[in-house]
Amino acid sequence: MSNTSRSADADLSRRRFLVHGCTAAALIGLGIPLSACDSGGSDTPDGITVSGNTITIDLTKATALASEGRVQTISSAKVIAVNVGGMIYAYTNECPHEHQTVSQYTSGYLVCPTHNSVFSATTGAFVEGPSGVGPLTKYSATKSGNTVIITKA
Repeated sequence: MSNTSRSADADLSRRRFLVHGCTAAALIGLGIPLSACDSGGSDTPDGITVSGNTITIDLTKATALASEGRVQTISSAKVIAVNVGGMIYAYTNECPHEHQTVSQYTSGYLVCPTHNSVFSATTGAFVEGPSGVGPLTKYSATKSGNTVIITKA
């Protein structure tokens, strides 16, 4: 590697450090927490409790599933739940193709945006895309009043 290349790499690293360091300092100064730097935090939304293989969702706080055609992703449990016709369905949010995150819902289908693998939102069955390796793992989901309980088997 030439001295010119090494100098350019050093400048780029220094520049990257200064940009990110100054941004972080400004955010902290404004009182905005840096959740990626908080090892004690949780990525579970308010109104959702994960205890072992059981996920409890309080629809008065975590309101996404209260509406038809909406999804709730629970990253800490690797679960995606969807409201289809007033029924709640829950699956693993890991695509069987390359274990990317299934995170989108459209017209009765769950979609892995990485390679556009498509799965039925009511059965988890593979519909199309490069996945071809099988369905999403389906979990038990029951709704009683404003509470949804998902049980991972």
